[in-house]
Amino acid sequence: MDHNGGPQAHYNGLESDSTFEATTKACADLHLTNYSFDDLKACYTGQEGDSLARASAAKAEAYGTQLPVWMLVDGKLVTVGHNDPMSSWTPLMKAAICDAYQGVKPASCSSFVV
Repeated sequence: MDHNGGPQAHYNGLESDSTFEATTKACADLHLTNYSFDDLKACYTGQEGDSLARASAAKAEAYGTQLPVWMLVDGKLVTVGHNDPMSSWTPLMKAAICDAYQGVKPASCSSFVV
């Protein structure tokens, strides 16, 4: 999400086929520690990625959304409206994850309130 422009943005990101790979690689280079970008790409371009995308679309339909900007956190839908910027979804998602987390919450959760 750090690198995605979102549909309403005036810059490229994950939503553009022409910049998807470069955007994904830039994010992976910063954040992935346990596997390579090539492994990630093999997943999202292969059978596993296709299967996960289809499962995601089916869940989105079941929850009444067709937007790619949604996530289930602890069984609860976290989403924003179609015209809302992706930046409005990120804090909601982080707050829901922190709220659902069992145990001693990381310090980073102190800035998020559900």
